[in-house]
Amino acid sequence: MKGKRPLAMLLCGLMLLPPVMGRAAEDDMAAVSGGAVQRAPIVLGKLSTAANQSGQTQTYTPPEDTGVLPPQMGWSTWNFFRQNIDQDKVMDVANTMVETGLVDAGYTYLNLDDCWQSNMRDEQGRMMFDLDNFPDGPNFIDQLHEMGLKVGLYSSSGELTCEDLTASYGHETIDARTFAEWGVDYLKYDYCHVVDLAADQGWETLMTAPEVDYISVMPKDAPDADAKVVFQAEEAALTGNATVADNGSCQGGKYVTGLNANGGTVTFENVEVEQSGSYILTIGFRKTRSEKGKFAEIVVNGSDKYETNIARTSGWSATGRQQLVVELNEGSNTIMIHNPIDSQKADSIRRYSRMGNALKEATAAVAEENGTQERPVFFSVCEHGRTQPWTWAGDFANSWRTSHDISANWGSVVGCYESAVSHWAEQKPGAYNDPDMMQVGNGNLTETENRAHFTLWCMLSAPLILGNDVREFLNEDGSIDYEACNGAYEIVTNQDLIAINQDLPLLQCKRISTANGIDILVKPLLNQETGAPEVAVCFFNKNGADGATAQVDLTQLSSEDTRVELPESDVYMAHELWEDTETLVGNVLDSGSIPAHGVKVYRVSQGEMGSVDQMATVSVDALSVYPAESVGEVTVTVTNMGREALNSGKLYLTAADGVTVLELESEEFNGLATGETAQATFHIQLPQMKTTDTQAYVDSYTLSARAEFTYETAQEPTEKTSDVSIQVSEPVVKQGGEAVKLGDANWMSSSTGWAGHPTQRNQSINGNPIRIAGTTYESGIGTHASSDTILYVGGTPCTFAATVGIDDEVEGFEPQWSPSVTFRVLADGVEVFATEEMVFGESQEISLKLENCQVLTLRADMGEANSSDHVGWGNATLIPDAGLPTYRVNLTQTDHGAIAASPAGEVEEGSSVTFTFTPDEGYYLTKAIVNGQSVLDQVKVDETSGVGTYTVEDVRTDLVVAAGFTKEGEKLAIQAVEAVEPMTVYGLPGEALALPETLTVTLEDDTTRQASVTWTCPNYQPWTDGVYTFVGTLEEGEDFSNPQQVTATAEVTVALPSDNIAPNATASCPDGVAAGGKQVSWVNDQVYDDQGRPAADGVFGFQKPLPDNAWFDLTWDTSVTLDRVVLNTYFGSGQGPTAFTVFVQYQGSEEWTQVAERSGITYVDKDREQQPTEIVFDTPLDNVCAMRVQVTESNSAWSITGVVTEFEAYGRVTHPVVLHLNNGEEAQQLAVLDGSYAQLPQPTYENHKFLGWFTDEACTAAYESGPVTGALELYAKWESTHTHTGTLVQGTAPTCTQPGTKDYYTCTCGKCFEDEACTKLIDDVETWKVIPATGHHFEDGVCTVCGEKDPDYVVSNNTLLQKTYEYALTLSTDGVTDAAKAAFESALDAAKAVLDDENATQDEINTAWDNLLEGIWGLGLTQGDKTMLNLVIDRAQAMLLEGDKYVADHWKLLVDALDEAQKVSADGNAMQEEVDNATQTLLDAILAQRFKADKSILEDLTTKAEGMDLSGYTAESVEVFRAALAQAQAVLADETLSEEDQAEVDAAVEQLTAAMDGLTAQGESQPSEKPESTDQPQATQKPEQVPQTGDGSAIALWAALLAGCGAGVGALAVMDTRRKEQ
Repeated sequence: MKGKRPLAMLLCGLMLLPPVMGRAAEDDMAAVSGGAVQRAPIVLGKLSTAANQSGQTQTYTPPEDTGVLPPQMGWSTWNFFRQNIDQDKVMDVANTMVETGLVDAGYTYLNLDDCWQSNMRDEQGRMMFDLDNFPDGPNFIDQLHEMGLKVGLYSSSGELTCEDLTASYGHETIDARTFAEWGVDYLKYDYCHVVDLAADQGWETLMTAPEVDYISVMPKDAPDADAKVVFQAEEAALTGNATVADNGSCQGGKYVTGLNANGGTVTFENVEVEQSGSYILTIGFRKTRSEKGKFAEIVVNGSDKYETNIARTSGWSATGRQQLVVELNEGSNTIMIHNPIDSQKADSIRRYSRMGNALKEATAAVAEENGTQERPVFFSVCEHGRTQPWTWAGDFANSWRTSHDISANWGSVVGCYESAVSHWAEQKPGAYNDPDMMQVGNGNLTETENRAHFTLWCMLSAPLILGNDVREFLNEDGSIDYEACNGAYEIVTNQDLIAINQDLPLLQCKRISTANGIDILVKPLLNQETGAPEVAVCFFNKNGADGATAQVDLTQLSSEDTRVELPESDVYMAHELWEDTETLVGNVLDSGSIPAHGVKVYRVSQGEMGSVDQMATVSVDALSVYPAESVGEVTVTVTNMGREALNSGKLYLTAADGVTVLELESEEFNGLATGETAQATFHIQLPQMKTTDTQAYVDSYTLSARAEFTYETAQEPTEKTSDVSIQVSEPVVKQGGEAVKLGDANWMSSSTGWAGHPTQRNQSINGNPIRIAGTTYESGIGTHASSDTILYVGGTPCTFAATVGIDDEVEGFEPQWSPSVTFRVLADGVEVFATEEMVFGESQEISLKLENCQVLTLRADMGEANSSDHVGWGNATLIPDAGLPTYRVNLTQTDHGAIAASPAGEVEEGSSVTFTFTPDEGYYLTKAIVNGQSVLDQVKVDETSGVGTYTVEDVRTDLVVAAGFTKEGEKLAIQAVEAVEPMTVYGLPGEALALPETLTVTLEDDTTRQASVTWTCPNYQPWTDGVYTFVGTLEEGEDFSNPQQVTATAEVTVALPSDNIAPNATASCPDGVAAGGKQVSWVNDQVYDDQGRPAADGVFGFQKPLPDNAWFDLTWDTSVTLDRVVLNTYFGSGQGPTAFTVFVQYQGSEEWTQVAERSGITYVDKDREQQPTEIVFDTPLDNVCAMRVQVTESNSAWSITGVVTEFEAYGRVTHPVVLHLNNGEEAQQLAVLDGSYAQLPQPTYENHKFLGWFTDEACTAAYESGPVTGALELYAKWESTHTHTGTLVQGTAPTCTQPGTKDYYTCTCGKCFEDEACTKLIDDVETWKVIPATGHHFEDGVCTVCGEKDPDYVVSNNTLLQKTYEYALTLSTDGVTDAAKAAFESALDAAKAVLDDENATQDEINTAWDNLLEGIWGLGLTQGDKTMLNLVIDRAQAMLLEGDKYVADHWKLLVDALDEAQKVSADGNAMQEEVDNATQTLLDAILAQRFKADKSILEDLTTKAEGMDLSGYTAESVEVFRAALAQAQAVLADETLSEEDQAEVDAAVEQLTAAMDGLTAQGESQPSEKPESTDQPQATQKPEQVPQTGDGSAIALWAALLAGCGAGVGALAVMDTRRKEQ
């Protein structure tokens, strides 16, 4: 999160602005101007000051509770999980929101979108959580609340939700009650199953009303036919279209019709009942067979409303009846029946208001019943702006969707923004326009676009609902991953931007300008601490040039938006919220450079001029668009905002290549005081047009202004800079010229509200002739709302004429809602004409006079909703006014000569002007420039005087003339160098680039020479994408020099190419799948149309019906890398593929791998126009050798199907380069672009030096780097840097059963050798060193070598076991450990069993004997003596009973040691060492304890002192007393004081006693009426029988006891002698 930085950091930041033009560049400019610096005159001024309208500073207290909900902030499940949600996933997200700090940042709502609910309701009709995915049900909401989260749920105003689950239509009351009882904080209320179903189920059925026959009423609780009152409809009062009709089947033979769609009413008056209460109202109606239901609203006594829906009727009988319960009053009542639904809008209001009002009633009722504070539900209307919810939802909802569902692409983001930005007037605190959840961090949105997206939503006061997977914000170690989701975390947690959204007064921004493609938005704010008015200003570069700028007059904001109350001031503080910088500005706020699709956003408050010592700002006043090949003016202003004056100052202006600034610098200014300005006007020569794009006919350039000055107290000069982007274009109309049809004119830009469908020239958006209200127009502009078409008029006086309306081509489209459009004309961003909202069938003529309009915008805004809003500007034309314009003649004087013009000043169009160039003595004319072009060779020079003349005929533009004069005999200087064409390469080192070795240079006399050039670019990286600038150093020639150090530049772009390489492949398909006459080779022949001749080249297709193996293969001779593919077709609605799958084969594999698929493809046919379907792979596919495209579904209305006019595969031919590392690692494979150099790594190998790459396995032929044109294998060569040293590993001789090992030698490098010199390497030492075992040599069952018994030699003898058993019976187990005793007794029992078994084998006897010996040996493991241990345990337990007498420092040591000692005491296997250790540890812990110091006397004394009345004593004695008392209180509070610190306690007693005795009554020299003195404290009595620190006798006794326990522990050793045969 961004915090506030000190102003000092701001001032430092201002010093880091972009670099400015250096002295060399100034000299270059001087050369262009003829050798002398041209200076612009300085105009000094002072900022206009305005009175502070706010008057005196006011105290502001923010309201404790605004009573309204701010825009919602949180996260929704839909974008990422969609329908696949469950409790675990949601809890995972909830934990992440807490752990990442999103909740602390304000994102507290966690919204469960569709599919949280079951399709069932419970026995009470209440909604239920999905029983499987949300097993905790409503308790899950409580769990989220406990985490600090608010919980949102989802439902729909239809019968089902979008995912066809339970919705709330007809259940509003019970559902609202359920949500309130559950503690739900938010409800998204959708529109599904209302507009997306057939007419008999959607909203249209509700426009039909029943035809009323009669009504009757009777008491509900005591129905009685005699009490029923009947009223005939024909006797009721009728309004509107309601009429009486005859029908013999109806009661009374008549019925009332004409109530449909709010057309009329039938009112029954004087309905008399005897008492107030509930009554059954029966409506009798005429029945007919109908596929539509019917709807009626019943209004009782003018206010109580009831609804009833009548199902579709079969018509078997002529009449029907519908019953409902109503409340009637005693006496006379009125009952009115009608159908108020006359449109989709009326139905929407009914549906949404029912739920909105039900929620308010339910939350209030639950709060009252529970005695708790009301928990409001943030109610979100989600009907996607279909019926202009901003006009009706604010009374009962907190937000309303204004747009379609947002997608993760820039066009969708801008479209959703446009859907909301115009409705600022309908928004109010607590009720917000909602352009849908945010896509920040999703899709391919850049960081610039993500910032703009978030900023716009904040400015709109829109709900801030995250739509990305926030779990990606969290690293595994719990830290924040700031790179995740395109760096979205830092964007969405920017607290300054969030404050714009959340701060009072909670009002949406207003758009006050759209000039030059930049939207300017202003949003009223209040300082949340002082209440002072502030404003947020956002500059949004929606479709302007990259780096474009804009300005706004802060003093005029309140006139642009009356809600803005920013006081008029001479200076304002502007806080830029993304860069977090603050600066003082005057009346004008300059945006600074704005990237395309980017924003600059400021929070502006009243500032104070001179509030800092040093601060100045530079601003540039330039036109947004200049006419090409003209001379324009640019004003640069520096303003002193600080206290210190500015001295020795100058202003400068430089321009990008192509624009020439005619003055290099301004005159000097000095003593510029606080609030004063210095201003200079520069002239710029604009170039001719570069672009040829008639859809975007504009070139962009950057101007850089710089102020250089010295602050009053500074030693070094300071620079301030400011950049502005200008555009250059040609006016579409010229004064006195022909009228221009705008369908044929060059446009600066155009946009439409229909993605993928650009604005059309002289035809409709669908490619038809423009036809409006039945009239066809042969020219004009066809587009789709919302749209802008922008043209450059250049100030030419003219008239705009057109006929506008919705194009007739939408007739028969049957959209979901009616198209409607408002047409607007804007001059320089200001609306100068607007129609009313127009609908289909209407047209309006426009004739509009334009005076001094630079940029003309033709705008079409969608009306009620965006649906088939096809816009026509029929015969749109600009008609220029008559009259001859005049043009200025500007002379740029220079040193060493003069220029004169005749006539001077201004000339009329078509006139001629003669210029005279007069050199000073000793100089001659070497340069003559008119409007940036050299005319030196056309100047007539008098040989005697050296004076030259030149005439411009037929003047039709402003003229700027410059000259240059050179001293005779001097070398001519290089003035300019030819431009080098930029190049795009990849993988080519600098030396391999085809940069020119010589370049043409232009000298100051406009002659040319060839100069050698040396190119350098230190940061050039051949394999890293980017734009690199090579600088060329020019060598001087025999007759020319380069004093200005003019250099050449060459722009080299490094980028991987992506070309259509499908034609390089061979196409094939299975036999029998191609349609008749079609050849598969046409699928990649680069011919896109067979021109209606099926057997001609160009188009491939499959036979009908579409075969299961409808595919074609593309096979390349070498491997390729693929980025994307495009499948082209035409007439797709009849024959185009609607689904296809892409497979590839990788080099060296025969397997087909699926890499992409596309389905649901739709087409809009337009003659033979190609209809492409593109698939872009997530990452490039390397080492591909073949591709298969299988058409799985296709339109089949024509004779063939699956037609592919051309298949394009974009990528590049690559070659595999295999790198054999020869260092134990696996080989690597590179995919190297054909013709580029391979980027070879520098591998490593321990104890080796890398010698380079070689082309043969033996590493004899070194690889020479060069372009790779085929497969390549390279081998790494190494040189060992290690000397082997052998260390003997002694071998072992083999035995009968164990193998032996040979002697060998090891080196520190890990290798093994046979000899000490390390010359014979052993590859596998474990195998090499083995000497096999010799094997046994048995005689009479015993090995003669090792004495081992032959296992096959059977002799059974239990004598040894019998004797050992008898011996074991004599042994005692007293004092033996429990485990050893158990083992001995088990072995004894086993031996007895074997001895009793006559069939026991020798192996069983031997095993029993071995085990018995082990058991006997174990009797030596005796338990330790625990006498002393138990004594110490008793002592420790006694101390625990008096724990409050000891200092706590070492108390845990005693508790832990006692616990361990008790475990050892209870352990029957504990031996003496373990017992001794436990005893010693516990004793140490006892001895470590310390008694608390005795504070009893101090406590009594302090209590007495604290109760004393100190009035009447001298101040000096009271001060001493209070100090002593404070010290005594501190000692009492110190729990760490032990008996060793008793002196400190006693000192506090003495000090306090003395202070009490020393209290002196005022006016007396001796203490008076002092408290009674206290005795000195006595030694503390300690408990008996517990070892105590300082008690020497007790410690000695314990030490003696411990020493007396040193008896040794004997161990029984039993010899395990091997048994002998008897």
